[in-house]
Amino acid sequence: MIIVQITEEQFRGILREEVRNSLQEHYIHKPDQFIDEVLDINEVMTLTKLRKPTIYKLTSTGKIPFFKRSKNLYFMKSEIIEWLLERRKNLREKFNHKCSP
Repeated sequence: MIIVQITEEQFRGILREEVRNSLQEHYIHKPDQFIDEVLDINEVMTLTKLRKPTIYKLTSTGKIPFFKRSKNLYFMKSEIIEWLLERRKNLREKFNHKCSP
């Protein structure tokens, strides 16, 4: 038996990575066997260019697709991209409606 001392943050990182790997192995997004990518909140911040409080607000109001394991939020990359495209479409429609005579 080997005993290794790690910090709580290192433990959380290892756990987060294992959960992500497990979810990716078992989550099949499309019938063509495409395995979707699981993102944490920091990766969603990078992808969406939104701030963390904004993402928390969107999750609490159910306006962005997510799921929760323990106390952590996770997101499926394809669902976030789909959500961004839908949001863009809605903004474009709203803009065109306001600009039309």
